[in-house]
Amino acid sequence: MNAHSRASRALVVSVLATALIAGLPEIAASAGTASATPSTTTYVEAPDWAGENLADSFDFDNPEDLPPASTSGLTNPVVADGRMSFGATSGGFFQPVRTLGSILRGRDSEQFPITATRYNRISIRMYSGASTPQAGGVTWFTCWGQVPGCAAAKAFTVFPGWNTYEIDPTQGPYLFDSIGGWSGAITGLRVTPSGSTPSSFPVHIDWLRIHEATAPVTVSVEGGAGSEVWWDSDADPTNNDPSRLEGSSAGRLGTGLPSGGSVSFNAAAYPPGEYRFYTKEGGQVGAYSDPLVIAPRPQPEMLTPSVLGGDDYATTLRGDAWDFSQPTDAVGINNFRPTFGGGLLTGSGSGLAAAGDPYFYLPTAGPIDATTWHRLSFRISYDGPMGLDDAPGGGMVMRLIWGVDNGSGGISWHDGRDVVVTPGWQTVSFDLKTDPPSLIEDETSADPVGWGGPSSRRIRYIRFDPHEDPGGRTWRIDHVRLARNERADPNFTFTFRDNAWQSGTTAEVWIDDDRAGFDGTKLASGLSMNPGTNSFQWNAKGTPSGTYWPYLVFRSPDGTVSRAYATGSLDVDVPSGIPFGSLDMVSAPPGTVRVAGWAIDPDTAVDEPIDVHVYANGRFLGAGTASLPRPDVGRAIPGWGSLHGFDMTFPASAGAQTVCAYAINVGSGGNPLLGCRTVTVRSGSPFGTVDAARPSGPGKIGVAGWAIDPDTAASIGVHVYVNGNFSGSTIASNRRDDVAAAFAGYGPNHGYSLQVPSRSANNVVCAYGINTGRGGNALLGCRNVRMPVDPFGSLDLVRRTDARSVTLAGWAIDPDATGPNEVHVYVDGVGAAALTADRLRSDVGQVYPAFGPRHGFAATLGVTPGPHVLCAYAVNSPGTAGGNALLGCRRI
Repeated sequence: MNAHSRASRALVVSVLATALIAGLPEIAASAGTASATPSTTTYVEAPDWAGENLADSFDFDNPEDLPPASTSGLTNPVVADGRMSFGATSGGFFQPVRTLGSILRGRDSEQFPITATRYNRISIRMYSGASTPQAGGVTWFTCWGQVPGCAAAKAFTVFPGWNTYEIDPTQGPYLFDSIGGWSGAITGLRVTPSGSTPSSFPVHIDWLRIHEATAPVTVSVEGGAGSEVWWDSDADPTNNDPSRLEGSSAGRLGTGLPSGGSVSFNAAAYPPGEYRFYTKEGGQVGAYSDPLVIAPRPQPEMLTPSVLGGDDYATTLRGDAWDFSQPTDAVGINNFRPTFGGGLLTGSGSGLAAAGDPYFYLPTAGPIDATTWHRLSFRISYDGPMGLDDAPGGGMVMRLIWGVDNGSGGISWHDGRDVVVTPGWQTVSFDLKTDPPSLIEDETSADPVGWGGPSSRRIRYIRFDPHEDPGGRTWRIDHVRLARNERADPNFTFTFRDNAWQSGTTAEVWIDDDRAGFDGTKLASGLSMNPGTNSFQWNAKGTPSGTYWPYLVFRSPDGTVSRAYATGSLDVDVPSGIPFGSLDMVSAPPGTVRVAGWAIDPDTAVDEPIDVHVYANGRFLGAGTASLPRPDVGRAIPGWGSLHGFDMTFPASAGAQTVCAYAINVGSGGNPLLGCRTVTVRSGSPFGTVDAARPSGPGKIGVAGWAIDPDTAASIGVHVYVNGNFSGSTIASNRRDDVAAAFAGYGPNHGYSLQVPSRSANNVVCAYGINTGRGGNALLGCRNVRMPVDPFGSLDLVRRTDARSVTLAGWAIDPDATGPNEVHVYVDGVGAAALTADRLRSDVGQVYPAFGPRHGFAATLGVTPGPHVLCAYAVNSPGTAGGNALLGCRRI
C-alpha cells in the first residue's frame, strides 16, 4: 500500500487573538472583617460532556485525559499529579476533543459529538507562568478535517497565575465563524493558551469542563465595604495565593464590594467537591462559610459487554490463538524482518525496498463467517515519534485488508479504512461490522461491500498492515483477536462501575434494539452500587433472539439520572417454546432396550424435569422423567440447571429394533424427537469367540476367549474339546472391558481361560458356550494347535581345561515331558558321557516358565591329547513322541 495522506490533511487553524488586557483592581483596605454566605449548601454538578459521554471527566487524573496526538506546538506535555502540564508557545494548543476521520474507536468524538444545545459553556482552571496577560482562545470544529470552513473561534485573556476561565461560546464576538457559532454536533475543541507570546512559558491545567449553563449560586456579603470575596476548595487559607503554582485551590470572585453586597459563584463551571467562601479586607481573612457541596453526577460505565467481544475466532475454530507465541501465528510475511520471542512478533522495515508497507497474513481455519466474527482488537507498540505525513517518521496509520470468496472460485480484495495509531503500547479495538457495511472500507474503494455485507460474508484471507511509515518504524504486536459478540446463553453477567461513585446511588440495567434513544427494556432496577466493579446476572429466557445494546441508568441520592450505553452489543439466542435435548445412547441388554440422554423444556423453571417417551419400531415401550444429574449439560447450557438427564430400560422383543425418544412439551406445541438408534435385541444360543489356543506347558494347551448367553447377563459355562474329545471346562467370568463396551448391558464378566491336556503333535481345539435358556449349546470357535515333541536346547560351552580334559555346559528340555531329560555326549562319534539336564538355569526358566528352571547340564570329561570333535544330543524321554535332537558340536 502507498502511504496515505488523508490522516495528515488536518489543517492547523491558528487562533490569533488580540484582546484588551485589563489589570486587576487594587485591594481596598478596611477595618473589621466581613462575612460571605452562599445561598445554598447543596448543588448537583452540571451536566459535563466528558463525564456523561466518556465516563471520565477532564480532571487530568489519568493519562487518558491527554490522548496521544492531541497537542501541537507545546513543549513536553504530560499528565501527572492531577494536572496537565506543558510549555506554551505562540499558537501551540491542546485538543481534548478530537476526531481523526478514520475508523471510529476509543474516545473519537465522532462517536460522542458535543451536542451544542446541551453543553453550552466551557470552563478551564489554568495556571499561566507568563509574566503578562496573553491572548488565548478556543476553537471548535464540526468536521474531522479541522479546516476553517467548518470552524469557529472565540478569544479570551489568559492572566498570570491560577484563574478559572468561564467561556460562553454561544455569544460573540468570534475571531472567525464559518458554522454559525456554537451549534450542531461539534467534533473538535482546541484550547490555545497564547496566540502571540514570543517565548515559551509553563502552563498547568487543573480541569476542563464542557458543560450545561445553570443558574449561579449567590454569595451574600455582610459588612466591610470594599472587601474581596474568595472561594476555597480545601479550607486552608495558607495556600490561597493564585500567583503561586501551589495556590490552585482558591480563587477570587469579586473585589470592592459595598457593605451588604453579593457576588455570583458559577457552580456549573466547577467540578464536584466542597467549596467554602470567605472575605478578605485589609489583608485580613474572614471566617469560612459553611461548605457548598457540589455533588457529582454519576458516571456510568458498562464493562461487559464491550467492544472487545466474546469468544475468539482463532482460539475457538483454529484451536490456536493469534498470540504470536510461535512463528505459525503469522504467515505470508512481507517487507519486514520478523522476530518471534516472549510472546511478541517484532518487525522492522528499515532498509527494505518497501519499508512503508510491512504486512503479514493471519492463518485461518477455512472461510470466516464475517457476520459472526467481526470484533477486532489487537495490542501493539510502536517506536519513534508520532507523525501522519507521507514521509519518514510519519505514516502512523494501520489497516486491515481482507480477501472475500466471490462465489466464482476467485477472491475479491477489500481495503479497510485508516486506523490512526500512536507511539507506545496501546490496545486498538473496533467493530468491523458497520452500518452500512461500506463504512469500514477505504473511501476510495470502487466496490465497498464492507465486512459481513451480503456479498462479503465468507472471508478467505486477512492481511494485517501494521503501519505505513516509509521510514521503517519498528513495532511489536502482542496478540490479535477476532471475536464475536458476547452472548446470553441464556445467562449473562453484566459488569459496570460508577466512575464518580457516591454512597446511595442505584443502578438499572436495560437492553435496546439500537444504540440510540435510551428507549429499551428494563432488566433490573434498584441495584445498590459499590465502589469498583459491580455485577448483575441476567437470564435471557423469554427474550426474543436478536442483537441488543445494553445500557445503564444510574440514580444518585439527590435524584440525578445518568445514562450510558455499552461499547459492545449482546447476542441473545435462547431456545424457547418446544423442548430440546439429545438421545445419547441406546443399548440392548438381555431381552431389553436401554436409552439415555437429556431433555429440557425452555419454558420450565431451573431443574424442572419433563417426561420422555420411548418407542421401538413404532410401538410404545414406556415413559420416564428427565430428572437425573447431568453436570455437563448444566455447564454447556446454563440457565436451566443440571437435573435433566434420563436413563431408562424397557422389555423388548428379540431382533432389530429402531428405538426413538421424544421430549414431552409442558405447554402448547409438539413433542420433538430427541433421536433414533437401531439396536439388535439378542435372544437364544450363546455367542463368543476363541481368541487364542497355543501350547502352554508340557502336554498342555492354553485356551482363552469370551462367551455370552443373550438371555442372561450372568457368566456361562464353556467346554473345550481336543481332537473331538472332551478335555476341560470353565466358567466365562473373567473381566473383559472390551466385551462390555461392545455389548452394553451384559457387563464385563464374560472372559474365560483354561489349560487342557494334549498328547498329540497336531491338535484341533474347539470351545462351546453352554446354553442357559432358550436355544442350545453353541460353537464359539476352533483353532489348530501344533505341539512341539522333539527336545530342544543349547550346547553353550565347550572348553579344554588342559591337554587331557574338557569342560562342557548347556541346557535341554523335552516339551512333552514333565521331568528332566538325558543329554548324551560324543567325542569323535564315540559315546563319552550320559548326563541329566537337571541343574538350575534361572535364565532358561525365565524364557520357558512353563517348564521350570532345572534343565541345565555340565560336566568335565577326560580326552586324549590332540584335536577332537565333541557333540551333544538331547535324548527324547521314554514313552513320549518325538526323537533325539542335536544340541550342537564343537572342535576341541
